[in-house]
Order: sequence, then C-alpha cells, then structure tokens
Amino acid sequence: MLLRIQQIIYCHKLTIILTKWRNTARHKSKKKEDELILKHELQLKKWKNRLILKRPAAEESNFPERSSSEVFLVDETLKCDISLLPERAILQIFFYLSLKDVIICGQVNHAWMLMTQLNSLWNAIDFSSVKNVIPDKYIVSTLQRWRLNVLRLNFRGCLLRPKTFRSLSPLKQLTVLNLANCVRIGDMGLKQFLDGPASMRIGELNLSNCVRLSDASVMKLSERCPNLNYLSLRNCEHLTAQGIGYIVNIFSLVSIDLSGTDISNEGLNVLSRHKKLKELSVSECYRITDDGIQAFCKSSLILEHLDVSYCSQLSDMIIKALAIYCINLTSLSIAGCPKITDSAMEMLSAKCHYLHILDISGCVLLTDQILEDLQIGCKQLRILKMQYCTNISKKAAQRMSSKVQQQEYNTNDPPRWFGYDREGNPVTELDNITSSKGALELTVKKSTYSSEDQAA
Repeated sequence: MLLRIQQIIYCHKLTIILTKWRNTARHKSKKKEDELILKHELQLKKWKNRLILKRPAAEESNFPERSSSEVFLVDETLKCDISLLPERAILQIFFYLSLKDVIICGQVNHAWMLMTQLNSLWNAIDFSSVKNVIPDKYIVSTLQRWRLNVLRLNFRGCLLRPKTFRSLSPLKQLTVLNLANCVRIGDMGLKQFLDGPASMRIGELNLSNCVRLSDASVMKLSERCPNLNYLSLRNCEHLTAQGIGYIVNIFSLVSIDLSGTDISNEGLNVLSRHKKLKELSVSECYRITDDGIQAFCKSSLILEHLDVSYCSQLSDMIIKALAIYCINLTSLSIAGCPKITDSAMEMLSAKCHYLHILDISGCVLLTDQILEDLQIGCKQLRILKMQYCTNISKKAAQRMSSKVQQQEYNTNDPPRWFGYDREGNPVTELDNITSSKGALELTVKKSTYSSEDQAA
C-alpha cells in the first residue's frame, strides 16, 4: 500500500514538472516569434522613413493633389517589399520564375540581387527555357559558381558543346539530369561527364532522342552510375542486345524507357534477368512479339508499369501473361494494339486489382463488356483513356465516367498513322496515298472557295 502511494506521488510530481517545462517552452517560443515580428516591423518602418526622406520635395509640386484613394494605393504599394519577407517565402516566390526572369530580377537593385543568390534557389536549374538566348559561356560560369548546390539540371533541346558538357563533371550533388533532344551528344561527350564525380550520385538520367549514343555509353553507365534508378533511352537507334546486357548490370535501376529502339525478343530475354525492374516502356518497338513480352513478365513479378503502345503486332497473349505473373500492375498502356479483345481484358480485370491508369485508345475490338469488367475487378482505377474505341458506346462511357477521376473517350476512326482502320485491318500504302490525295483535293477546294469569297 505504501509503495502504491509513493508511485502516485512520484507520478504527480512528474506531471507538475512536465507541465512547467511545457509552459516555459511555449513562452520562449512565443517570445521568439514576437521578437522576430517586431524586428521585421522595425525594418519596414526604417525602410519607409528612408524612402520618404529621399523623395525630393520638387516631385510633389509637379503632380496635382491626389485623392485619398490614390494615397491609400501608394501606401499599400510601399509596404510590398519582398526582400523583407522570410527566406522561405522569398524562395517560394522565385520558384515560379524561369531562369531568364531570375537573372532579370537580380539586376533590379542590390536587395533583389541578394535574393537571387540564395543557395536553395539554384538547386534546380532549367536551361531549356533559355536555350536559344543564353550563351554557353554563361552556362559554364553558372555551373562553376553553384556547383555545390545544383541537384537537378534540365538541358532539354540544348545544343551543348563538348566544353560546356565537361562543366557538368564537378557537380558532386547532382541527382537528376535531363539531356533529352540534345542531338549533339555522342559517346565521347557522355564519357566526359561520366568520368567525373557527378556520375556517382546521379539517380535519374534522360537521354531520349540522343541518337548518336551507342552501346559504349550504356556500358559506361553500368560502370559509373551505381545509384541510377531511372533511365530513358527512347529513340536511341544504335542500341543493340549487347547494350541491353549492360543495362542488366545497373542493379539499382527500377525504371527503363526503351521506346522507339531496335530492341527485339532477344533483348527482352536479356532484360528479364534484371529481376528488379518496376517500370518498362517499349512503345513503338516493332521487333518485339508476344513471346518476348511473356518471357519478360515471367521474370518480372514486381512489375508495376508497362507501356507497349503502338506495337500493333501484339495480341491477347501479353494481357494473359500480365494477369498471371504481374498482379501488382498499376499502370498499363496498350494504345494502338488492335488485336486486344474483351476476353483477355476480362482476365486482366479479374487479377490486377491495383490498376490505377489504363490506356486502351485505338483498341477497336473492345466493347462495352470491358467497362463492366473494369468496374467489378479494378475498383482503384483512376484514369481511363479510350480514344478511337469504335465499339464502345457513348452510354457505357458515360456510366464509366462516374467511376474514374479522369476519362478520355471518342468513337472516331483511328488516325492513319496508327496503321489500321476501324476494324483493325492494316492500312496499305495505296490507302494512305488515296487518303492524302483526298485531303489535298479537299484543301484545294477550301482554298478555292475562300479566294472566291474574297473576290466577291
């Protein structure tokens, strides 16, 4: 009994101590906030007084007497000095500006120049927005100055010279690099970057449309990028099965984009040895077949995203393979695959319950039945795209729109570049020529009518 009383007294004592400590901490925190607000108010007051003293007396005589509303607007304007805001708020404002705008802001006055030199502001630099304006000399000097702060770089579409590309090498903190559409980059140029310390921390690398790159660059990536998670080699035409073999050696890789490349079933079989890939894009890869996709799915049980759009040679077999082996699938694009039918999609709906994004645009054999299956099996579906689905009725699409957050739908005929008509039959070159001729005649008629109207 005595021990119990001692425990109660001890707990009560601890409660009193903690209450006092909490009140003291709150008081100190409030006092600190009040001091900070007072400091900003004093700075604002000094700035306004200094501005009033500098205003020449002659300026007032040159203007007529202002109304009370005008005086109020002027006073409100004087209060808006963002240099007096906290650093976090200033950064939030400048993050909305392009690189060109930030440079212009730094030329306003000394206070604005100091704001544009905040280290956090240069964590991400987008040179793509000023690729036709800014010279290479400025790019090099900017990267040299902020080399310890740069985390993300965007050079999309920039025509980089070898000397400029070499300046990326010392960026030790760089984690994201976008070189998409940099058509001048070759194996030697990429090697200069990869030989530097920046390659060791790089996590995302976009090399889309860098058409000069070959297997040598992929080999270098496997040697120098141990932390690479995302890699895009879209439309890198010189990539072969040997290069795919080097990709397998990038053990940290979870996402790969090989769309528009010359990859074949052999390459997919090699890639299936990776075992850790969660995202694969092989859109517009015309050499792969059902067998290649099936072999990859068997070894990629953790696959979450697959894009095989515009591979018109693929059939129901790949959908069945996904339903059997890749039940964790969350995103699937089979747009432009005219051989996919309701029976395969029914199997997918019954197995892949975590599907969030589905693109079936151009799957002309699918009917209203697929929407019923999706409603039953894929209750987590959020985005559904079904453009050019000629056999799905408008009524069924309207019912489905209430089940998803975003939906795209029409029953138009597939465009000619899809390579097939509304029934899934291949479009011959003669059809394309006839179609082009008809469009040309229509254009001529329209232009003729327009000129006659003008003449009238």
